Amino acid sequence: MRNPDVVCLERIEHFLKDAEKNGITVLLAGVRPDFLQAITRLRFQEWYTPDHIFPEEGEDDDSDSATLKAVRNAYQLLGEDNKCDHCRQSEPAENREVNLYYLV
Repeated sequence: MRNPDVVCLERIEHFLKDAEKNGITVLLAGVRPDFLQAITRLRFQEWYTPDHIFPEEGEDDDSDSATLKAVRNAYQLLGEDNKCDHCRQSEPAENREVNLYYLV
């Protein structure tokens, strides 16, 4: 999101808190610097897990994208609870090759 105003930030706060109440984990991927600064000023970190925020990364950064980091984190959080046959991997992540990666 670009240029979030206070109403937008309030709606996101309600969404995140409602999701948490319902046992849903929300990961924020590709968080832009202005949004990160705004939620920091509003002290989201006092109630929202900072490990669930994956800041946007520069194009010249050859590390994994924020989205890929969030997806990998989601798999880790799900662990054995991941019942999806399509996305569940039978082999532990440390035993799999991670050479296949596509960034848009």
